Amino acid sequence: MAKLQLNSIVKYANKLGKDPVVVTQDMAEEVYQAINRAVFRGTLPMPKIIVGNYAKKGFWGECEGLQRGSRWGEHYTKCISIEKHMPLKTLVRVMAHEMVHQWEWETHGVMTHGEKTFFIWKEDLLAKGIRLSIII
Repeated sequence: MAKLQLNSIVKYANKLGKDPVVVTQDMAEEVYQAINRAVFRGTLPMPKIIVGNYAKKGFWGECEGLQRGSRWGEHYTKCISIEKHMPLKTLVRVMAHEMVHQWEWETHGVMTHGEKTFFIWKEDLLAKGIRLSIII
């Protein structure tokens, strides 16, 4: 799959609106990589991305972090889980949300919805056409 630019993905997602799509593994990974390049400057290591049926469990996405070693050991992201059926626009927002959690975990060892680590990405994402929020 060609490297898609984030602005192209966001424009296409806005055009589709609320029409749901079936999220494929390639699609999820391409969205991840586009956000990583455009917002995080390619600094996030790609975790395992799992596409499945999570809406029935009450969530669109989830970032699972682990820690190696002692209490102050290295923090890394085991996986990001993404719902299989949702509008493309929602996929972009959910992936960005989970990637902010990945950055929080790997940089600060926490996952929050706070101003100091989560919402510091709000303006950077909004500049790319992605609204960062707690509720998707």
